[in-house]
Amino acid sequence: MDLDTNEIVEKKFTPAPDYAEAAELYPEYINPDSIKYSEKAIELNDERMAEIGLYFIDYILDIEAR
Repeated sequence: MDLDTNEIVEKKFTPAPDYAEAAELYPEYINPDSIKYSEKAIELNDERMAEIGLYFIDYILDIEAR
């Protein structure tokens, strides 16, 4: 996100890992409820991405101010 204009300059969505496969290998680390999200991707519109970006900017500035 361009911090001056709040324009989204890069938008790349990658799917979640295969949680079912990971649960077989490491069951103690995988929440069984996550399996339904295996290999799914969430796509957000530009407005929502900018809203989340602004939240993180405020969050980081708040941490740095402490």
